[in-house]
Amino acid sequence: MKALEHYLLSTTGKYMVTNIKQVRAADIIVISDKIEAFALRGVLEAFGVQVRMHYIGNVNHLISLLQGSNYLHKMVVISCHGNKEEILIPELAPELELDMLYRKGLTPRDLQEILSLDDQIVIITGCCLGSQAFAEKFLSKGAKAYIGAKNYIDGDAFLLFTVTFLYFYLTKSLTIKAAFKKAKCLGENAKMIKLWQRRP
Repeated sequence: MKALEHYLLSTTGKYMVTNIKQVRAADIIVISDKIEAFALRGVLEAFGVQVRMHYIGNVNHLISLLQGSNYLHKMVVISCHGNKEEILIPELAPELELDMLYRKGLTPRDLQEILSLDDQIVIITGCCLGSQAFAEKFLSKGAKAYIGAKNYIDGDAFLLFTVTFLYFYLTKSLTIKAAFKKAKCLGENAKMIKLWQRRP
């Protein structure tokens, strides 16, 4: 691969420039459905992709990731459940939820207050989260592209779609649109998955 000038955050909090090889890498944010996330991690690592797993214990942890408190790779998969109104958050004991900024779910309005991304491609696996309302919030808050299902989708079908898209995008260097087109050919379920991209 071509060497490139890559910015790394040093331990002092200042940016330094290092000449390194381009790395294929992804972050998987696991809100729910750990089996799906484990399967995806295994396949991506077999492809030679470096994978970091973030296991979400509560909504405050999720917020810290989505608002830029921690560095995220340019490819982010959010493994979760959803409905037409919100990204579902696992419930905690009532006494623990008192300290949470949000409870049970994150709506597009909530995301407006939380998100701060830096040109990431975001794939979200929960049902119904590929709507315009969710996509616009992610794109307006820094995402380069946003991929999600427009309706209730079979989880296995979305996992297969995700693996196929990432194979062509990360290992074969196809464009986002070209990799998405390849993955959309996998059957009827894949047809309900929508790609949204930020305008240049």
